[in-house]
Amino acid sequence: MGKTTPSDSAPLAEAAAYLYGLPLEEFTAERNARAKDIADKEMASQVKKLPKPSLAGWLMNMLTLHRRPAVDEALALGVELRAAQENLDQARMKDLGQQRQRLLAGLGKDSLALAKELGHGVSASVAAEIEQTFRAAMTDPDAAAAVATGRLLRALTASGWDAVDLAGAVGGPFDRPTSGPASGSQKAGDDGDAEVEDARNDLEDAERTLADADDDAEDAGRRIAKLQDRRQDLSSEIEELQRRLTELRNDLRSLDGQIDDAERVQSGAVRAARDAQRAVDKAKRQLERLLG
Repeated sequence: MGKTTPSDSAPLAEAAAYLYGLPLEEFTAERNARAKDIADKEMASQVKKLPKPSLAGWLMNMLTLHRRPAVDEALALGVELRAAQENLDQARMKDLGQQRQRLLAGLGKDSLALAKELGHGVSASVAAEIEQTFRAAMTDPDAAAAVATGRLLRALTASGWDAVDLAGAVGGPFDRPTSGPASGSQKAGDDGDAEVEDARNDLEDAERTLADADDDAEDAGRRIAKLQDRRQDLSSEIEELQRRLTELRNDLRSLDGQIDDAERVQSGAVRAARDAQRAVDKAKRQLERLLG
């Protein structure tokens, strides 16, 4: 980046837009390298102080960069919602509220898919932060403008229709549409400020990852317990089936023996019947001779 003047915020905004559009793992090294290449010391210092975004902040920026139509749709819906709220149009609010729910659910899913596409596995809790950030952007025009910069540092939260806290929410220069420069936009300070903010965001992401991992471990533990119970049930069923199989085999052997006995009886009866038939035939011949 070429030489700039401290009063010109455009080069800083340009540098910030570039940096916050990078893969999260490349941010710190690229920020420091760009700051080192800037001739103007004041501008270099401001670039060096740009904080690394949290995972949720980074993913919001990626949505703004790679899914801009969906982001614009959400922000446009926010304009309609705020107008309906201002006009106390309850019917319109209800209709728009249903649209918002569908849109937020879709954006949450899109954020997970985009993160995976960009090589980052994120949890459902991060997707929830994405949804709450869009909800805040639909509530407050300043929050909407912050999202539109593509330079968010963290997730945003809304409390009803109150103004959203944007302190430390945007990296680089940011003018609130409703009140001019935001008090929470990037300010001048010690070069160590960015490193501290980076560390805080890294800690938040690590703590969130730990919490998600703990939840996953608990879920896995419960599933293991259920599977073990099911295994025990199946083992008991197998034992019962094996016992029943033994009984059936014994019954089969008994039936085989009875069949053998019955076949022997049948053979004897057949022989006796043949002998009886011969005796009948002999008696008939004897009677015929006597009568003839």
